[in-house]
Amino acid sequence: MDVFAHGLWSVAVAKGASNRTQKPLSLKLALAFGVAPDLASFGILFVQRLLEAGTFRPGFLKDGHPDPALVPAYVHSLYNITHSLVTFSVVFLIVWALRRKPLWEMLAWLLHILCDLPTHSTRFFPTPWLWPFPHPFLDGWPWARWGFQIPNYLLLGLTLWLAFRRPGPGSRAPRTPPPSPAPGPGLPSSTGPRTAGSPGGS
Repeated sequence: MDVFAHGLWSVAVAKGASNRTQKPLSLKLALAFGVAPDLASFGILFVQRLLEAGTFRPGFLKDGHPDPALVPAYVHSLYNITHSLVTFSVVFLIVWALRRKPLWEMLAWLLHILCDLPTHSTRFFPTPWLWPFPHPFLDGWPWARWGFQIPNYLLLGLTLWLAFRRPGPGSRAPRTPPPSPAPGPGLPSSTGPRTAGSPGGS
């Protein structure tokens, strides 16, 4: 899945979880963890391309198609680290131990990996979900095809709309004033009829 969709799905899921549990989650932090696996690998490559060639255009295309053999070795290594469920689990538990409570926004990183599993083919950077252990790669449907992009963004837009139309945690419904107490025995009602001798009468 492309990095923009990863970020937006992270925000949508975090917002929906906040609404459902009434526990506020940082959407900015969820967004950061949602895009971090790609920025920490291919993002570095694109910055390198900008500095060396003055363009963001990838240098790993051959005959119009991406060729993993043209991608620098360090990108492969970083991709393996950032797209592994093993790496995620270790880092998540370390952060939990240090904070003495889980950092739930980190689950956007897990969501990133799970979304990549069925949307990457074995031809170009299949998801190394159990790195560094030997494991089979899932030959998924490439996310760059319009047959995936269009329904993905339509579903994403609907999910974002549903998530943000509901009030989040901390939102307060308008308060109504409490009802006036009923008059006690022997006390005239403030709304009852007034006689000529009572205060305010004619």
